[in-house]
Amino acid sequence: MAKWLSEMSKRGMGLGPAEFLDFVQGVVKKEKRKTDFINDRPSYTWYYSFMARNSHLIEKRQESSLENSRAKVTSQQLDKWFASYYKFLSELHLLDKPHRVYNADESGFSMGSKASVVIGPTKKEYPDNLPHLCGQTKKRLTGMFCANAEGEVIPPFLVYPQPKPSAYDPLIGSRKGTAVEYTEKGWMNGKTFLKFLQHFDQYASQERPVLLLIDSVSSHIDLNIFTFAKEKQIELYRLIPNATHFLQPVDNGVFGPLKKVWYKIVRKYTKENPGKSIGKENFAGKLHEAFMLFYKPLTVSSSFRSTGIHPVDRSKISENKLKPALTFQIESESSAPLNSMEENCQQSVSSSNNDISNSPVLDSSVEDNPVNSQSNNSLSGLSLLADVALTDCNNNVNKITSVNSNSSCSKYGSPSVNIESTSSISTASSFIPSTDCGDNVSVHLKEALVFPSCSKDVIQKKRKSMSDSIPDCLTSSESIRSAALKKLESVRKFAKKEKLARTKYIKEKAKQTLKEQKLQKKKMQSQ
Repeated sequence: MAKWLSEMSKRGMGLGPAEFLDFVQGVVKKEKRKTDFINDRPSYTWYYSFMARNSHLIEKRQESSLENSRAKVTSQQLDKWFASYYKFLSELHLLDKPHRVYNADESGFSMGSKASVVIGPTKKEYPDNLPHLCGQTKKRLTGMFCANAEGEVIPPFLVYPQPKPSAYDPLIGSRKGTAVEYTEKGWMNGKTFLKFLQHFDQYASQERPVLLLIDSVSSHIDLNIFTFAKEKQIELYRLIPNATHFLQPVDNGVFGPLKKVWYKIVRKYTKENPGKSIGKENFAGKLHEAFMLFYKPLTVSSSFRSTGIHPVDRSKISENKLKPALTFQIESESSAPLNSMEENCQQSVSSSNNDISNSPVLDSSVEDNPVNSQSNNSLSGLSLLADVALTDCNNNVNKITSVNSNSSCSKYGSPSVNIESTSSISTASSFIPSTDCGDNVSVHLKEALVFPSCSKDVIQKKRKSMSDSIPDCLTSSESIRSAALKKLESVRKFAKKEKLARTKYIKEKAKQTLKEQKLQKKKMQSQ
């Protein structure tokens, strides 16, 4: 049960205390067992006891939100990407040149501050929630940062919404070399990204070629961008789509610590200037102030190492981060009941250690418990969980850990993954070691210990675009050719639409002329 809860949380489907008690209540009701629980629902006293005796396996943790698109990234995708990325760096002779490996990304900066813990009146004196004047939280300005694996950060590239101001200089107080462009909504587009490449060409290392890692957004996929980068010997290489949360160095080494300082700057500004908020006229200066407070070259260079970008190291991305992808596998593979898990691993585990093959599936060893040894055949479901509360299972857990690490049942292997090899994500069948519990675990409990998974109907096929068919190296001849063909196709479609519209206009004009002629003829006949 504890291992199931642990695996569920790793897959992004964790249960809270109330949800877990509801789950246990459902099992008890299905078994139709008589218990001392009110309405067959365990109390929180039982819950705290359960957590205490399984403290070596589970504890109460805070979740972090993860979108479905990001949760679908698999180990196979990462292995394939790292293999091709390593080969590409090797061909460019950049494996030992961190000052020529760059990563760029844009992010929105809120003009409002976040609520925090403050010193205030007691709840007895002021029972209501304390207010916080946060400014304009819905207003955001875009900043693009670019850094290399040595920890150097080039001047930022800002994108503001139109119109362009004429009464003041928006770059007052900013870092020297900062550039700003204006778009309709203040977002990055193809033309603006091309201007960023010109900005990057000016401040990046003059030793060429240089590598620029970017994400796969549509504004980065354009023929003009590819050709300009190729001319300037800027090799564009894209990261895995929807994997930038653990693969993009700038997200971890720049935006993470920078935004923590940024919210402090905004909070300080709103206190010193009540009723005012940061805008286009002073955003660049305040952003530079926040940057100077956070910037440490070692922090930035460490983000390249921690993501495995430079030096190239696939093992930096742990398999635990890829567990949510199991939810999007075929239903029959990822939501098998507990007894099917046992059958799949039975042969390999028993050959590795015959002593562990008779250990129970749930929390601890039945044989170590004198209560269980006397009534081995009569135990089932929740009674088993209650009876094993006195068991010391630390030794048993160590055995299980050693079996998992040595057994062929584990599909993860060593934490250090060879770039040239391709590993697969472990399925539900490799979750718990093989056991032979007999009748100790009820059928209802086995049926309940499953992992949710999407059916084939829920998993929708993504509409294919040009970015799905081109190589990861956006400046390769194949990518440029694909972009040229795509542009030619769009020109042809536009020409076809123009031709149809012109034909339609000519026909409508002819009908209108004929109608006017008929009316004029009728008037002449009436006269």
